[in-house]
Amino acid sequence: MELNWRKEWILPFESPWSILEKVKSSNNINTKQFLQFFGSSQTVVGLKYGKIGKQYREVVHMKILDHGLLEELLSTNIKNHTQKYIEEIAGMFPYYLNNVNVGCHYKAIA
Repeated sequence: MELNWRKEWILPFESPWSILEKVKSSNNINTKQFLQFFGSSQTVVGLKYGKIGKQYREVVHMKILDHGLLEELLSTNIKNHTQKYIEEIAGMFPYYLNNVNVGCHYKAIA
């Protein structure tokens, strides 16, 4: 599949959801078509049987996607992009908040 895509279309602090929606929009594909191409092998099987549950609908770890293929075709790692900006936002909080409340959420992404 050849994509209509430019790495420059990804903005600072842009959410993974927004990036994926841009990919779909710029290529005139729906969610099912997107997942058939970029989904992990488990996702593709789930689509075949209509069994994509809520556990796959999160955008932090994005377990539903084939990250290698996404990175290859989009020329960027969406998980790293997200991690970078979560850390920048969390870094604005005082140290004690960063390590106690915010830190526990973003460290699990890696």
